[in-house]
Amino acid sequence: MLRTTVLIRRVTNLSDARYCAGMGVELLAFPLSGPDALTPEAVRELGGWTAGVQLVGELDATGRPAVELNALAEACKLNFLLLTGDVSELTMAELTVPIIREVTLANLQKIPMFGEVSYAVLTSLTEADFLDPHLPARLIEAPVPVLLAVPNPTAAAVRAALERLPTLAGLALNGGAETRPGVRDFGLLGEALEALEVEE
Repeated sequence: MLRTTVLIRRVTNLSDARYCAGMGVELLAFPLSGPDALTPEAVRELGGWTAGVQLVGELDATGRPAVELNALAEACKLNFLLLTGDVSELTMAELTVPIIREVTLANLQKIPMFGEVSYAVLTSLTEADFLDPHLPARLIEAPVPVLLAVPNPTAAAVRAALERLPTLAGLALNGGAETRPGVRDFGLLGEALEALEVEE
């Protein structure tokens, strides 16, 4: 069990999927665009090896109509879509699955209040932003719960994030590549998840 909600992004292999599910991660995001994009068949296969985890499809939705995004979510059997890029308000409103939206601090308050936006993933936070005494209040005032992206998730970094920003809904960390099929050094990701473990 983990002490906060955790989203693992860029999950492309069974090692990440099974390890993260076993550690109590709630949200696994599979890339559906870009060079590491998985097919719907691959997403369904990886998701089939996990239990008690919400499956997320992550993609740049720029220029993609809602009908295409809805069909992709159905084909992959997703619980959420994590959208990056430029997405119109009309497209957001027409989606049939809950949405996770990638945002910066500058546009956090601009998340549309229509459409089913469940979380915002806050990226590109500078050290000055992190130390801003008003940041915890800004997170409370956000229109949806906020997951903080931690690009280099050492144990110290994830602890500092939760201690400094107790109003966070959780953290967003990145998966990684296998060194060979079935073999993965979890490195910083493993260190971060172990630091978040709570004994039951």
